Amino acid sequence: MAAQTAPVGTVSGDRYNDSPPWWGGEQIFDPTSSEGCSDGFAVLDPNGDEAMMTADHCGPLYSYEFISSWQYTGGCYGPCQEEEVGQITWEWGPDGSNTCEWSELGCSDFATIQTQGITGGAQADVYSGGPGSSVNTGLPVLGDTFPGNGTEMTFDGAVSGQQADELVENNWTCQDLSGYSVGYAGVDMICGVGVIENGSNGSSVSACAPGDSGGPTYVREDGGAVAAGIVLGEGTYNYLPACYFQEWIAIEQTAPSIQLLTR
Repeated sequence: MAAQTAPVGTVSGDRYNDSPPWWGGEQIFDPTSSEGCSDGFAVLDPNGDEAMMTADHCGPLYSYEFISSWQYTGGCYGPCQEEEVGQITWEWGPDGSNTCEWSELGCSDFATIQTQGITGGAQADVYSGGPGSSVNTGLPVLGDTFPGNGTEMTFDGAVSGQQADELVENNWTCQDLSGYSVGYAGVDMICGVGVIENGSNGSSVSACAPGDSGGPTYVREDGGAVAAGIVLGEGTYNYLPACYFQEWIAIEQTAPSIQLLTR
């Protein structure tokens, strides 16, 4: 998957009230399910169109996603539907097809939201800081990586904000996520999954929560973010609290025509 350099742009707003070009870690809302998620890294989809990554369980194929103030514990504290981000036009399973639903056995769990020609595009930056962080606390996306066990990772969903220095407990696994995260009821396995030990950075705050799904996970290097995957959800691993992410290497192998946008 060749990385593409994105033009430098500007954006005003925050994770819940943004305008294009879009940054990773914003809150998105799907009116068909009335639930919120996060968007991830900026990419070019297989058609060469600008798009934002998210988790496939965040919305059905061809649904439209909107910037939103949605919160799992209290609905929306502002308009549920702010500006339109775009339409989910591609989703992937383990065979790389465009028709495999996220709920099927063994599927990967990632999708792209097409933005080009709808809202003005995507940008190779991710929000950092807390849930209310502004454009002035962003990180440029520099490339991608496969983090080994013990690597310090950052989860960056819209609900939890930037949760840094969590340690990778395991990677390249197949995990049964049913019964854990919102949206995974009835799912048996998602493969190409990495696991972090929740709280391994010494914080009592969870690295992920409902609404963080689809957000970027990365390793911080040279003042930027090196893409490691997207947030899937929370659960347990070896009987301890954990958070899961769809690894970027799994996205690469399943959808090699996706191109990560970088600075």
